[in-house]
Amino acid sequence: MVVNKETKQRNNIVDMVKGLAIILMILDHVLMRGRIITSFHMPVFFVMAGFFLKTDNMKILVKKKVRSLLGVYVSLGIFTIFIGLVRLLLFYDYSLADAAFVSFNRLRGLVTCRDVWFLWFFVVLFESEIIYACIYRLLSQRIVLRWLIIILLNISGYIISCIYQEVWYKFDTALICVCFVAVGHEMGIRKVGLLDDGKAVDFRKFVALITIWAVGVPFTKLVLALNIYEGYPACILVAIAGSLSVICLCNYLNKWKYCQRVLVVFGENTILIVAVQNICRQFMPWKDMTISLGYTCMFVLQIIIVVAAMLCAYGFKKLRDNLIRKNAI
Repeated sequence: MVVNKETKQRNNIVDMVKGLAIILMILDHVLMRGRIITSFHMPVFFVMAGFFLKTDNMKILVKKKVRSLLGVYVSLGIFTIFIGLVRLLLFYDYSLADAAFVSFNRLRGLVTCRDVWFLWFFVVLFESEIIYACIYRLLSQRIVLRWLIIILLNISGYIISCIYQEVWYKFDTALICVCFVAVGHEMGIRKVGLLDDGKAVDFRKFVALITIWAVGVPFTKLVLALNIYEGYPACILVAIAGSLSVICLCNYLNKWKYCQRVLVVFGENTILIVAVQNICRQFMPWKDMTISLGYTCMFVLQIIIVVAAMLCAYGFKKLRDNLIRKNAI
């Protein structure tokens, strides 16, 4: 939940953007990574993170990001490894020693951020935010030099990804994503009204952004998880235009109460959805199920699983609150 400090009211558009992006992420994984959705569905999260990035105190920022990003990364990673261990013991007749060996290899991958499926996002977001915060702290008054360094980092990340197939902690991806964080932060400090809950976006801006995105998509392909950057650097510009288009779209969808409520619920449970999808992708016969069920049924099934997980989490939270209330009495 994001609250406007001036009005003390929740900014629904922020949750709606995250909710729409996470739903599109599920759809994209069902479709086996096409060209359209991947062009923006991950970059938009980096843009949103940059919008709310506070660079006043680096010590506080690092502590906060270690707790909120790396803490989540480690927790979800260990939980996923535990699920995998139980699965091997119960359903695949592994001995305890063999299952422990497989789990140890997964743990080693978790430490180096290799073969972690969806969880790479938390590490890359942490790295890109900290890198950008350092740059902004040093060059807050020198915008041209600041953006020159950001562009050079972006090019460096692309070159590294071309030379090395896999880099520890996906540092090459982080260098590329710094520009997305920078775009969001510039929007925040310049008070661009795309996330203004009480103000409609200029329709001409929306048309211009979506036109840039639509023209560029057929000639580019961006998949951050797999280090695919076809048509670089145009794919970066297309990703920025697509991300801002999604924000503009949510600004308009905010008028539709039912749509608003659905997207807000999904946006508030982003981490839970990532955790559920991470487990599903690793431990379900994803491709075989998609082929047998079809894209539509598979997408609906994943939404049902996610909704069930959210209901369970909501019920657990209510039960915990009731217990705390009884103990307090």
